[in-house]
Amino acid sequence: MEGISRKGKMTQLEIVVQVLESFGGKESYSKIYKEYESIGGVILSQGGKAGIRKTIEDHSSDSMNYKGKRYSICKLQTSNLVPVR
Repeated sequence: MEGISRKGKMTQLEIVVQVLESFGGKESYSKIYKEYESIGGVILSQGGKAGIRKTIEDHSSDSMNYKGKRYSICKLQTSNLVPVR
C-alpha cells in the first residue's frame, strides 16, 4: 500500500488487528497510527494513514464502506473502535 513500507511479513490488516487488541479495542486514530508505526517498524505518510483508515472501515460492519469481508474487526463508535471477532 502506498505510504507504508513494511518490515517482516505481517499484513496491514494483521497489524491493525494487533494494534486494536493492544488498546483493548478503543483508541483515537492518532494513537492507532503511533502504535502501528511501533509494531510495524514504519513511519506512516498521510497516504499510509489513509490506508489504515480504509482498512478499518473496510472491515467494520458499522461503516458505510464495509466490504463484507470474512469477519469484522471492529464496530465504529464515534472516534473509538471496538474489535469484534
